[in-house]
Amino acid sequence: MSLNIIETRTSIAPLDNLPAKSKLLVNTINQYSYCISEEDSAFKKALLESDVLLPDGVAIVLASKWLNGITVRKLPVQIFMNIN
Repeated sequence: MSLNIIETRTSIAPLDNLPAKSKLLVNTINQYSYCISEEDSAFKKALLESDVLLPDGVAIVLASKWLNGITVRKLPVQIFMNIN
């Protein structure tokens, strides 16, 4: 089973559509973590079970565009300034 970086909720849904929970599990994925997930099933499971999986780096953004024509906007640093 491959980790499909295109189907992450954050790549195709606005932040307003996040689940209304008191806590969310937020992870990031970059080209290195993607490659590790292909070899490490526990790591892949952790990524797939994230409430939010944020793209981290141009490689993930370009892969999304190239594979499925989906433009992913990298989130600004300001989003993390409001997290308590």
